[in-house]
Amino acid sequence: MELEMQKKNRGENREDDREKWVYDSSSDHKGRVPLRASTGVWKASFFIIAIEFGERLTYFGIATNLISYLTRVIRQDLKTAAKNVNYWLGVTTMMPLLGGFLADAYTGRFPMILISSILYLMGLGLLTMSQFIPSLKPCISKMCTNPGKVHEVVFFLAMYLLSLGTGGHKPCLESFGADQFDDDHEEERKKKMSYFNWWNFALCCGLLLGVTLIVYVQDYESWGIASLILTVTMAIAIAIFYSGKPFYRYRMPEGSPLTPMLQVFVAAMRKRRVWHPSSPALLYEVPKKAQGRLLCHTNNLRVIRQDLKTAAKNVNYWLGVTTMMPLLGGFLADAYTGRFPMILISSILYLMGLGLLTMSQFIPSLKPCISKMCTNPGKVHEVVFFLAMYLLSLGTGGHKPCLESFGADQFDDDHEEERKKKMSYFNWWNFALCCGLLLGVTLIVYVQDYESWGIASLILTVTMAIAIAIFYSGKPFYRYRMPEGSPLTPMLQVFVAAMRKRRVWHPSSPALLYEVPKKAQGRLLCHTNNLRFLDKAAIIEGSENFLTEKQPNPWRLATVTQVEEMKLVINIIPIWLTSLTFGVCMAQTTTFFVKQSATMNRKIGDSFEIPPASVHTLSAIGMIVSVTIYDKILVPILRRATGNERGIKILQRVGIGMVFPVLSMAIAALVERKRLRVVEREIIQGERSGTLSMSAFWLAPQLVVFGIGDGFTLVGLQEYFYDQVPDSMRSLGIAFYLSVIGLGNFLSSFLITVVDHITKNTGTSWFGKDLNNSRLDKFYWLLAVLNGLNLCIFVLLAKRYKYKNVQISVVMADCYDGNGTRSMA
Repeated sequence: MELEMQKKNRGENREDDREKWVYDSSSDHKGRVPLRASTGVWKASFFIIAIEFGERLTYFGIATNLISYLTRVIRQDLKTAAKNVNYWLGVTTMMPLLGGFLADAYTGRFPMILISSILYLMGLGLLTMSQFIPSLKPCISKMCTNPGKVHEVVFFLAMYLLSLGTGGHKPCLESFGADQFDDDHEEERKKKMSYFNWWNFALCCGLLLGVTLIVYVQDYESWGIASLILTVTMAIAIAIFYSGKPFYRYRMPEGSPLTPMLQVFVAAMRKRRVWHPSSPALLYEVPKKAQGRLLCHTNNLRVIRQDLKTAAKNVNYWLGVTTMMPLLGGFLADAYTGRFPMILISSILYLMGLGLLTMSQFIPSLKPCISKMCTNPGKVHEVVFFLAMYLLSLGTGGHKPCLESFGADQFDDDHEEERKKKMSYFNWWNFALCCGLLLGVTLIVYVQDYESWGIASLILTVTMAIAIAIFYSGKPFYRYRMPEGSPLTPMLQVFVAAMRKRRVWHPSSPALLYEVPKKAQGRLLCHTNNLRFLDKAAIIEGSENFLTEKQPNPWRLATVTQVEEMKLVINIIPIWLTSLTFGVCMAQTTTFFVKQSATMNRKIGDSFEIPPASVHTLSAIGMIVSVTIYDKILVPILRRATGNERGIKILQRVGIGMVFPVLSMAIAALVERKRLRVVEREIIQGERSGTLSMSAFWLAPQLVVFGIGDGFTLVGLQEYFYDQVPDSMRSLGIAFYLSVIGLGNFLSSFLITVVDHITKNTGTSWFGKDLNNSRLDKFYWLLAVLNGLNLCIFVLLAKRYKYKNVQISVVMADCYDGNGTRSMA
């Protein structure tokens, strides 16, 4: 009887400890087990979402008007400007792959966020200087037609510093936020379900201000002032983020997530002729030593004076680079730096890019033109401009993959309440994204078009600086996850082990495969029957029966969890490939949609005229509405109907969203055809006087429809790539999501080149010197058909997809006893 009472008391004490402490492999800012009441959840996520708002405000304030800046300030032709934009966006969205990898494997998310924030801020600072320092300005006089090359160099340097900053910022920040929620705690898990929703809410708020206020300052005040505003904003955001350090929950990096996968493959190859065991329970599993669970278009191109085709390609190149850089940033964050340091580093790069953009508008030697009437902007301005833009890409490379996953890290998946809250996190993340987009394409674009590109850049720089300060101020509230080393090494080890055992027979039961529970809490994955060749990496051969006495060679023997993680990555590839056409359609919203609006009547009333890039407001509104309705109305109804915590499966949400780009491209084709008819009629009647009489609000349906699709597809892809990748490479997972957008920009640029070549050789090119001499309606129909065919393939893949299956088990926890030591609970 007494023994039973002791066991009961120990069970009650363990439950009390779980309510008091967070046992999800995270630690507080002093390296101790986090105290649940004073760390993580919303008290920490606030600082993270704040810096995301500032970063998105800066990003969209620059990206949405970038093509206008290149054509108007640096005087690039449209084709060149579009290419530069695509390159920068591509680098910026690919960099998070590197940033996320380094954060997960080596640095941890918090250090990576800090490093990226610094790079971001450096880029913003360089942008700002390029607008104020005379020698860095695109033109000394307002009438110059040939902007200086120095400005162009400084500008692009700043832009790619922003790309570097984004590379560490994006993959780490969002996942660092998600790390603040304990998935093993019911209350925190529920809160985590809302985290991504509010994250996107803040993102949309930043977007909203970026495409409105910042663009307005750029267009009507000064690019320099806008860059200065963004620099200051980002600096403040970084400070806010860092101030939250005591509240964060940190996760240590676990080394390269690729190494275990390679180990699984190698072990499976070595044991390819080994028989499968009769039961999966016989496979090898060991619990881990630490707790764990086994830009919008800009008007910049109008300044640089590039032709339509060149400007569109430059935009696509920049967007492609910007959205591909997160692959690098996410890798670095997951493997080396961690998400928080990567976010800071990327933020600094981002701020440097914004600063350089701002300087290119205020410094006479960096300005595109010294006089207002110049037709050939200086090359120096063009160089500085693209330098700043690609600094932004670099900043985005670390920012995007880390920031979102850093936010998701603030929720504990093992806590029911936090897990439920986390399910809404991605929705609100995109809601914030759309708010930022809304401001970016309205206020920022308005400033760019009607006030000054320099002022707009200044606003964005200040905003980004403020956002970075806010993000940093939340450092005490965050939950941090340490990087676990390169995520590629485990994958390589799995592959090598599988190859070595390729002639080993499969055991009669999967239970005979190697799995060793690790010494502290960890998430172990259940065995699956797909890709059984890799299972051979976990087959225990006769010479490996000493495992209880000695650590096995990871290049010869992998655990079931490592093998399953390898399978997860392989299964993600087809979904990633079929998502690329969505990224191609998104590229059109930042290039041709904006140029269409520039040729149309944008007046509201007799005097007020909205900037061309501000049409993105409609897309942001569509996304905000769809995210809000989905999270607050549809999800509760679907939960009751399906019994699924999310309402519907992740890929079902993505598939529903992929219908909307098809509709949007079809609508865009019809609207563009009508616009061309109006052009023909007004030319014949001699009524042409600059812009068309046709209202720019004809573009509203295609933008709103696309925005609604974003609410399903973008949020769904974010949650999918965060949830379905191995736990050790979640920053890299967010980077994969961003790479969909980045590679989509590159593919868009490639498609423009191919279509231009084919149509030019068969008659009249679909891409003329300007929109009125082009046939974008045919191009839109082509995209609608391609997306429709791709949707059919995606549906087939989604039906057969096997979701991650995590073992549910009770494990021992390493606790902090409050006296500076750890004890076992």
